[in-house]
Amino acid sequence: MKHKNNYRYLLIGMMIALFGSAVVISCKQDDPSLAELRDDKIAYLQDSLRLSDSLHRVNQAGVVNYAMTVVSGSTSTLFKNNNDRTSGTADLVEGAVITISQFGKVLRDTTDASGMVVFNGFFRGAVNVVVAKTDFTTASFVTAVNNSDPTENGTINFVGNILPIFELTGANTATISGVAKINTDLTNTTRELVPDGTTLSANIDANDSDFAQQFLTPYGQFYSSDLIVDGIILEAAYSTGVIGTVSGGAYTVTVPAAIDGLPISFQYSDIAADRKRFDDNDDVNSVNRTMTERTLYGWDMSYTTIPAAGGVNISFDGGSGAQAISRITQAGTVESVAITNDGGSNYSGTPAVQLVGGGGSGATATAVVTNGRVSSINVTAKGSGYTSAPSVQIISGSGAGADVATLGGDGKVLSINILNGGAGYTTAPTVAFINGGTPTTVATGTANISGGRVTSITITNPGKGYTSAPDITLTGGGTPTTNAFATANFSGESIGVVEINSTGTDYTYAPKVTISAPTVAGGVRATATVTVDATSGTVNGIILTNPGSGYEAALPPSITLDAGSGATADAQLTGGPVLGIDLTAQGENYGTAPTVVITGGGGTGAAATAVLTAGHVTGINLTNPGSGYTSEPTISFLSGEGAQGVATIVDGVITGVRITTGGSGYTGSPTVTILPAGGLNGKGSGATATAAVANGQVTGITVTAGGSGYVAGNTPTGGPDGFNTTYGSSIWVKPGIKYVNDIYYGTGGAQQP
Repeated sequence: MKHKNNYRYLLIGMMIALFGSAVVISCKQDDPSLAELRDDKIAYLQDSLRLSDSLHRVNQAGVVNYAMTVVSGSTSTLFKNNNDRTSGTADLVEGAVITISQFGKVLRDTTDASGMVVFNGFFRGAVNVVVAKTDFTTASFVTAVNNSDPTENGTINFVGNILPIFELTGANTATISGVAKINTDLTNTTRELVPDGTTLSANIDANDSDFAQQFLTPYGQFYSSDLIVDGIILEAAYSTGVIGTVSGGAYTVTVPAAIDGLPISFQYSDIAADRKRFDDNDDVNSVNRTMTERTLYGWDMSYTTIPAAGGVNISFDGGSGAQAISRITQAGTVESVAITNDGGSNYSGTPAVQLVGGGGSGATATAVVTNGRVSSINVTAKGSGYTSAPSVQIISGSGAGADVATLGGDGKVLSINILNGGAGYTTAPTVAFINGGTPTTVATGTANISGGRVTSITITNPGKGYTSAPDITLTGGGTPTTNAFATANFSGESIGVVEINSTGTDYTYAPKVTISAPTVAGGVRATATVTVDATSGTVNGIILTNPGSGYEAALPPSITLDAGSGATADAQLTGGPVLGIDLTAQGENYGTAPTVVITGGGGTGAAATAVLTAGHVTGINLTNPGSGYTSEPTISFLSGEGAQGVATIVDGVITGVRITTGGSGYTGSPTVTILPAGGLNGKGSGATATAAVANGQVTGITVTAGGSGYVAGNTPTGGPDGFNTTYGSSIWVKPGIKYVNDIYYGTGGAQQP
């Protein structure tokens, strides 16, 4: 009732004020009628009643108390899994200043150790929230009640919001750097650095749908009560204050980051510059003229096309188009087998040679091994019916392996080293051998003293079964002033039992056995031999020829079986000579007779020359038929290709041509053709040149006539180079990662003066 009385007094006061205003206004008018005064009074009363009703409804709509929790979005997972709202409080932020406002009501408070502030007495609807803390992003939110009951119930609602902010310094940030280039001189192919002082700003893209899903959107209702509800963040904006400045064409910025990624978007400053290019005006007075024009460059503007403006094309024509095919005899037997590498290694016997495929049968061969390598392969039967070379398989076996199962258990004490003889001994101390495994016989010894010191220890029994050197203790001997101590030298063990763990396959002879060296100084390396089952090609036994010594159980020896490997070979079919070459196309523009190149076909030695008439190849002379060809070799005509050059233009005259690529295969000087870009519409004419050739390459150009009116071309021509960056619109960054985002401002948009 108290609230209703307050509103009644407020209403009466407003009515009196409004009525007084009406009277004052009416007094200023010229002779108002009584009907007009009555109508005005009724209108004011109606407005006052509507205002009273609105205030009453707002009061009855319920009170909302907001609990705001601030967390570090840099390290908190928040709503990543969409089913655990409390995970957003993993890294609470204390000392953040929160300002909340609604309908002119403004409250401000600072988060405590729980990262929370509670604000009371707000109405339903949206509230504005600003969160600020040093070294964090400043965030602005619009949040509202997520309550499905719109009735006027006069209740108090409790609303919770988790508000993420992001760190600007320290380990939870990322670094973005890059170079920034621009094209302000279109008369060359070099991109320039952007002017110093060009800036870019880095901001969090809070409009990104993945960002909203991960950091702003809760899943379902956290509390079961209708009076305790989630807050819905309708809008969010972050101020990072991160500005990068380009210096020397480079920039580096430190930006906030998050463990699951944070979208960072850039805004790039516009640049105004004078762009240089060649004029494309058809006016004869504009030949070879360069011009500058004010040009704007930016990430969000239209770029103009680039005029072609002439330019020069240089071509090197050595002739082309001649074609021919060859004819040979037929083959069918394996003539030889040639080793194609260094013969492999470690062959301990003679491997088997198999010839597989090729369409024929009956060919056999044997290998010759020299110093562990396959040095040659002899064909023992040529076979017949082969239409292609069979593959050569060199087989020595592989895959077998063995392990040392047990050592011999014969380790003993070899000698004693006196490390300190001690002092004050009146009788020989007692010598004891301890540890060293579980020996079957314990070593014994006696100490020898002289002048009160232990000078040596005589081994009376070296013991047996030691797996490591035992420790030596010296006790008794009177009352020595300094105790003596010594160490034992261990002989190690021999190899006891060897087991085969894999029998392998395709062994044509016994592989070489290698047992690793002993680890104890003075030990003897063990040796063994292998037996192979000739029928199955598998390893079926390992015989120790010397069990060795000096091995330790802690470092057991390894065993390798190596029959040798790595040799490769190709079979050569019996082939015939090239019977003839038939010309199928004469080609054109040959300045000199091209070189005839004969490749493939499995043979060697064939050679031919071309007959040239009026720039055309009119015949082929076979100068050597060669031999061993099993298929028709390929015939090609080499007159050179690939040469490229760039013209130097001074006042419209070509003064020189620089060779950028010498090409290859030139048998004579190619024809040099200089034409303006654009064909008949290009600018310039009259230039001629000759080429010098050495070792099949164009090595120099002599300009015989410079011509006139040539214009160097703009770069690029046609469509402009637009603004672009490495990452495009945004980068998802994670803490501690360095990102490279290069910027190219492109060719810009020319502006009219």
